[in-house]
Amino acid sequence: MIASDFIKTLWPTIDKVGNELGMSNIIKQVCLAQAALETGYGSSALMVKAHALFGIKASKSWKGKVYSAKTNEVYAGIEQTVSATFRAYDTVADSVRDYFKLLQGKRYKEALTANTVEDAVHIIVKGGYATDPKYTEKVINIYKQAIVGAIPIVKAKVEQVKPVTDDIDKLAREVLKGKYGNGEQRKKLLGTNYAAVQHRVNILLRGGK
Repeated sequence: MIASDFIKTLWPTIDKVGNELGMSNIIKQVCLAQAALETGYGSSALMVKAHALFGIKASKSWKGKVYSAKTNEVYAGIEQTVSATFRAYDTVADSVRDYFKLLQGKRYKEALTANTVEDAVHIIVKGGYATDPKYTEKVINIYKQAIVGAIPIVKAKVEQVKPVTDDIDKLAREVLKGKYGNGEQRKKLLGTNYAAVQHRVNILLRGGK
């Protein structure tokens, strides 16, 4: 798949899933750039056979599907080909969702508040995402050369966000426990409180109080 086709095909999924999880346009573009690099614009076996866009390793705590493949890692400045087990998914959307949830973890969550794509990539790599010393440069180059101007970036509609009250905070903490689902289901269940609750959820995920 050529670069432009890959980007135009994958972006709607990244945009939709990212919006469901409250991701910024910056992080969604980072997601697209990393997916392009990790899959060779959709040509890798991980992408084709396992719907895996990001080469996330499957640790013992991973309960989902797995896919074993050869991969290149850099240790002590030396590139080596090793066998590894990666997380596998039923759909591309599942892979994108897992990537965003990974970023919400302690190692990478600072990237969620980055002001630029470049800053976000630096934070993610600093958190240990890849061993390739040129990984940051590669992702940023893809962003600048293939993504900028190639996708429709729509600024989110500005909504009047209610002040954080005890009720909003309680609802947000219940969301984090999985009580209200995701996406449209969450919007329907929370009704007019949705914007305020989602805003509070994002603050809590970033370590705010």
